[in-house]
Amino acid sequence: GTTGNEDLAAMGFDLRDALAGDLEWICRHADGVVLLPGWEKSSVATAEEATARALGLTRMLWGD
Repeated sequence: GTTGNEDLAAMGFDLRDALAGDLEWICRHADGVVLLPGWEKSSVATAEEATARALGLTRMLWGD
């Protein structure tokens, strides 16, 4: 079987490009990030959280 990432790649999705755009937007425009429950299990969400923390941006857990 294939992983979810392989399925997305087969459809033309490039995780590197998506993450680059996401983190660039956070770096240039965001005042903070909102983290969903279970964010710690997501490599993308942990990258977003680490970026926000490094920049001193507000980090909030959804529902707080």
